[in-house]
This record gives sequence, C-alpha cells and structure tokens, in this order.
Amino acid sequence: MMDQLNIDTFLKFGYFLDYSEKHADFNFPSKKNYADLKESDLISLGSTIFQSAIDNNFNSNQSHLVPISGGLDSRAILAGLLEYTEAKNIYTYTFGQPGSYDFEIGNLLAKCLGTNHTSHNLKNEAWEIDELITTAKRFRCQTNLFFHPNISKIQQEYAGINYWSGFMGDPIAGSHLDRDENPSLHAIKLKFIEKNTFVSSVTLSSCNSEDFLPLVEVDANLSDLVSLTENIDFTNRQLKYIAPHVLFEGMSYKLPFLDPDWSQFMLSVNNVLRFNTKMYKDILMSLYPKVFSYPVKDSYGLPLDTPQYKLTMKKISHRLKSKLNRFYGSYHNPLTNYLEFNSEIRLNSGLREVLRVLTEDLKKRDVVGWIDIDSLWERHLTYNKDHADALITLASLELNLKARAQ
Repeated sequence: MMDQLNIDTFLKFGYFLDYSEKHADFNFPSKKNYADLKESDLISLGSTIFQSAIDNNFNSNQSHLVPISGGLDSRAILAGLLEYTEAKNIYTYTFGQPGSYDFEIGNLLAKCLGTNHTSHNLKNEAWEIDELITTAKRFRCQTNLFFHPNISKIQQEYAGINYWSGFMGDPIAGSHLDRDENPSLHAIKLKFIEKNTFVSSVTLSSCNSEDFLPLVEVDANLSDLVSLTENIDFTNRQLKYIAPHVLFEGMSYKLPFLDPDWSQFMLSVNNVLRFNTKMYKDILMSLYPKVFSYPVKDSYGLPLDTPQYKLTMKKISHRLKSKLNRFYGSYHNPLTNYLEFNSEIRLNSGLREVLRVLTEDLKKRDVVGWIDIDSLWERHLTYNKDHADALITLASLELNLKARAQ
C-alpha cells in the first residue's frame, strides 16, 4: 500500500512528491563567464546557440511533431524547425477549450504558418475510465489527469514521429527565478509548497505543510548553477510533475532546451537578464521576428514585443472582467488552461458521470476517509462553491491507484 504521506502530497499538489524515476537528465555544464559581453552580444550569441540546439536534434529523413499552444517554448521549436523544412512537413496539434489563449493562439499559429495541424476541443472529449487508466500508466501513475486529449489516439496518429517537447524551456530561461529569494531553505521550501498547491478550494490532505518538507528535495548538483528556488522547482515540480505529464510513455522525444550548450548559456547569463525570461524573449524576437509577431499567451493575447503600457492595460482589463464574472458569469478567462472544469463538471454529463464513479470507488478505499466527498459534490453542483480542483484530484488519485494495481 502506498505511504499515507505520499497520498497526501497528491491531494495537495496533484502529483506524488515521493517519486524518484527520472525522465530527463539535468546534466548541465558548468557556467561560463559572460561579464565582458554587452546585452546585444549575448542576444546574438544566444540566437546562434539556440538554432544550433535545434540543428543538433534535427534529421531531414524523419518526420517532426510539435504540440503548440499559446506559449513561447513550442513556438520557439516550431520557428527553429522552419529554418530547415517547410511548414507542410511539420505536424502540429493543439488542445484545450475554445476561447482560451492556448487553444485559439495555437490554432491561429498553425493556420498562419501552414503546418499539418490537428485541433482537439476537450469539450468534445469522450471521457472513458479504461482509457484514463491507460493514460495514467503512460503518465507513470504520477500526475493529475483530464488535461490532455486521448493519449492512445495521439500515439496512433503520430507513431514513429519525433515529438519535439518544450520541456524546461521557460524554467531554464528564468521563469521561476525569485528576485527577492529568502536565504532560509525552510522558508523557500514552504513558499514552494504554498505556490504549488493545486487544490485550493478545500483542504484535502490530512497533514500540514510542515509535514511535506522532508519530501521537497534539493539537488546538490544544481547548487552552483541555479538559485535555491529554481533548484527546488527543477528537482520537484519539473521532474516529478511536468516531465511525467508531458513526456508520456510511447513517443520518441526531442528536448532542445536540454541541449548542453543552450542550458549552459541560459544558466550563465546574469540573473538580471534571466528574470522573467527577459533574455529568452529578446532572443526569440531577434531570431524569429515573424513567428513571434503573432499573439502570445504571455502577453495576454498580444504580440511578444507589445509595449509595457499596453500589457498593463490588458492585464487590468482582464482582472476587472474576472471580478465581474463572479457576479455575471459571462466572461471566459482566456488564461484558463485546458478546460474550465468548474462549469464543465456541471454541464458535461459524460465527464461528471466518470468523476462520480471514480470518486465513489475512492470512497471505498481506506485512504481518504476524512474527506466528505458527498459534501464536495453537493456544494459544487448546487453552485455553493467551485470544487473542480478537488474532484479532479480525487478522481485522478483513484485512476492512478487503479493503474498501479494492474
């Protein structure tokens, strides 16, 4: 039987913290000294190194697949591949919910660039328990589910094709760099626990944050390469949640952001330039101006080089609409990833029934007896509170337990 504390980590984070299987190696080279280089020189050097990272993984005799969203990493890979082959020779797919940046921008980009594209609307997904168990196995029985289209169909459709993943793109570029990092390891771990809590609508776990501290690992090999905050993020969230989820079993992966020259460059750049991925964005705009002239999620649906005042206005507008939505319920948050599960569970009978069956099965196990699952369902379905995060997590836990038993 799985350790109770580890089950509690899943109930809090949506993945198991006590997990040692590695799906990608962080064998980063030692840092270089770029103190004598001007920022413009760094952008030029970084551009050359990134395109070389694509070149090192490219084979003209093979087919290439890039899952694209509204983010930077998948687009950077796609732009790099377009330097070697025509768009019609590249397969792409996008998934999510219409109206979200990831779904709309991913589809727009594929249409504008002319890739061989498939779009997966998750609102039309046929949720089946047997297939979800298969997906759980391909995710190494490690993470939350319901955030991806049918994995078996993806693998069948793209069998034998190189799958270009943006894994570790923005983290290496500085997206998790904390400018005001607390010097205390204890405080940094607690901040990681707070920041990475997936279930926020209710407390599902039977313990407190302090109990999770021993499972939040620090990799001594990264100590001289990244900040302590990044070390904890890389070692825990990236390797234990992101990797099993995006590098699912059954595909042949290309991971250009783990190219040693690229990772060495990005980790060697002064943290002032890495903060908020500034250097990374400057490189992408310099290297692929046309491809990054299209909207991006990071800029609230505006181009990457949008002036800061326009971004601020868009951000304020988004926040105001989100607040009004609490009263009028007419605004779909375009920043929502995958599905707006709170409404989808209420309106989609197929998804709701699958979640019902799975949470009922979980109740029969002696692992979450302190949780009143019936009350969660009642509050959610009567609109008293949004509990999709809890219901999805409980159902995913049951799927992972079922998959581990097979």
